[in-house]
Amino acid sequence: MTSTPPGYQQNPAPKSSGKKWVLFGCGGCLGLIALGIAGVVGFVFVVLGAIKQTDAYKIALSKAQNSPALQAAIGTPIKENFFSPMGSASTNNGAGEANIILTLEGTSGRAAVVTATASKPAGGEWQFSVLNAKVAPSGPDIDLLTEGQPADPAAAPATAPATQN
Repeated sequence: MTSTPPGYQQNPAPKSSGKKWVLFGCGGCLGLIALGIAGVVGFVFVVLGAIKQTDAYKIALSKAQNSPALQAAIGTPIKENFFSPMGSASTNNGAGEANIILTLEGTSGRAAVVTATASKPAGGEWQFSVLNAKVAPSGPDIDLLTEGQPADPAAAPATAPATQN
């Protein structure tokens, strides 16, 4: 008795729709990650923009850019770094507080970090308690509050009157 083996049947080719779902799932996850990163970057730019609108920031930047000592140390023109300023500035009922750090660059390839601390009474002007520039990496500290102001005559040593012969 001869028997013929049953025919070999091949399974049909797998459908490619499974790959589409995998790509859709990965794309969705990557999209959520990209959306999260975009949200963080947007938040940072909103915060930077809010600080740049304050008068404390504008005064600190102007004093730093117009400082002869800082210009000599890092070159002119003095421009802000991309992620500058950092810190906080707030006003409430006309009174305000600001703690700002500016990163500035000059044409000499050197940079400076300006630290500003200021307060504002209601209806008053910004008063800086700290406005200091540190030239990186090992340059001088420049006090932008006292630069260009005449020396205090009370702090100078008194000279003895000339004697007459």
